[in-house]
Amino acid sequence: MADFEGLIRQALARQNDADPAIREKVYQSSRKALARMIASAGVQPPDVINRQRAALEESIRRIEAGYGSRVAPRRPASDPNPAPPRARPAAPQNLATGVPPGAERIVVPPREGGPELPRVQVSSPPHNPVRHEPAYVDSDGGEYYRDDDYQYEGDEPESTLFRRIIAILALVAILGVIGWLGFSLASSLLGSWQSSSSSTPAPSVETTREADPATQDEATDASYITILSPSDTTALETAGRGRAEIVSQSNLEMVRLVSLRPAGAREQPAPPILIRLQEGVLPRIAGNRVTVEILAKSGSTGPANFAVGCDIGGQDLCGRKRFRIGIQPEAIVFTINIGPDLARASSAYLAISTDISQDAELTGEGDPLDLLYARLRLPTE
Repeated sequence: MADFEGLIRQALARQNDADPAIREKVYQSSRKALARMIASAGVQPPDVINRQRAALEESIRRIEAGYGSRVAPRRPASDPNPAPPRARPAAPQNLATGVPPGAERIVVPPREGGPELPRVQVSSPPHNPVRHEPAYVDSDGGEYYRDDDYQYEGDEPESTLFRRIIAILALVAILGVIGWLGFSLASSLLGSWQSSSSSTPAPSVETTREADPATQDEATDASYITILSPSDTTALETAGRGRAEIVSQSNLEMVRLVSLRPAGAREQPAPPILIRLQEGVLPRIAGNRVTVEILAKSGSTGPANFAVGCDIGGQDLCGRKRFRIGIQPEAIVFTINIGPDLARASSAYLAISTDISQDAELTGEGDPLDLLYARLRLPTE
């Protein structure tokens, strides 16, 4: 908060502060400056405005109390019953002429009509003002009276006070904006972290996120088994679950998956879209610790939320994992332990749901998810 008292005392020091009228004008100028400052600062809480006004009035009260403690010079008491002034005797006059004795009477003859006398402009002699030292007496302050819209040199302290108050409030506003931005960024990061870590994985599963996956490895490599790609979508099962389509962006083809809820029951989650493991895959991965890799991105202009589940032979091996990805491709990587007894399981698939956000209850559709591939990585010997 600004030092109102110090600023007002500086303004009074430049003027005749002994005159109460001058002091009152300085106080009023300070009040106007504070009002303009509050108006230019925008919307503020009422308690902040009231504290500033109260602080200004308290400063004025302390300053004025200091002037009230000064003792004015005592003037001699006047006689309550002054004697009437003595009358001066009138000088004797000549009753006939009305002229006092000894005075000469001059008669100006009347002037007949004629041309008027010439008028001469007389210039006054140069005047050299004499400098007088100021007398230490109270002034009536008449020369300081002015209209409200007239500016004189005595208002300079008001301008200085106003500029200082504006600078302080601007600094406070900047600090507030910086703090708000920091809080928003921290909240966004915390929400993203909670969204990505809210799933409860099974004890035998490890989940990681890789920013730079091994995208250069060929799908035909003996350690990789590709189960879904834009060139091979035979493993997809979307009937009654959602829709799938091939999209192209920057010469890159992707499989777009969107979960669709029933038209009459949007409050109920849609059955997950299935990516089934083809025949012959289970015998190769049974008895191994297999890494699941899904390279995907959001199919909209903002982040996308989706969940992944793993079901082999009716056993949920990885729980329901939730992820949040942006508009750039990201690798979702986690591992599962597949027992050797599952080599002859009748079914095995990955289950993907994109309708896990609250918006799906309004639109009936999940977030669009663009998959570049989904594959299994076997441990290298």
